[in-house]
Amino acid sequence: MGGFKPITPGADSGSSVPTDNFSGGYFDYNDLGTTASPIAIIGGGADVVLTNDEAGFATIKLFPPNGVTDVWDATAGEFDWSELSVGDEVAIRLDISLITTSQNTEITVELHLAGGVFSLPWITETNFKSTGTHRQVIYNKFHLATIGVVNGNGEFKINADKNCDVIVNGWYCRIVKQVM
Repeated sequence: MGGFKPITPGADSGSSVPTDNFSGGYFDYNDLGTTASPIAIIGGGADVVLTNDEAGFATIKLFPPNGVTDVWDATAGEFDWSELSVGDEVAIRLDISLITTSQNTEITVELHLAGGVFSLPWITETNFKSTGTHRQVIYNKFHLATIGVVNGNGEFKINADKNCDVIVNGWYCRIVKQVM
């Protein structure tokens, strides 16, 4: 026999057990309000903030990373990164249903960060050729690169070239937090 020999912590001064410097967890925020009352988007108008009341039946907040209680503030309607640190990673799966009443409706969705100082594209200039309900599930991730991002909020904003409505099914947030 040979091969693998387990390391026992403290067995000798030269051995050590590697440690993981990350803590991971997730939140799944499902909206209820826009199911009954979709958000109206005025074509060619200003960006509209996507809301999430986290009152949907599939909301799960039981598995956060260590030291984090929440990253979504339903009352303020924005992400709150204040329990995270520079260098942490956030992955978000955005799940919306777009209801178009005109052919060739084009939308964009961006995540505005650092109090709106900059944004990350989530759905870029997607053209819906037919009328009806179009479900969009988009997953993207980013890191908190500066203290301005950590201390600022985050909001999903949608824009369309034609009138339409949007239902927010929810968003899933996976957090990878550095543990120092």
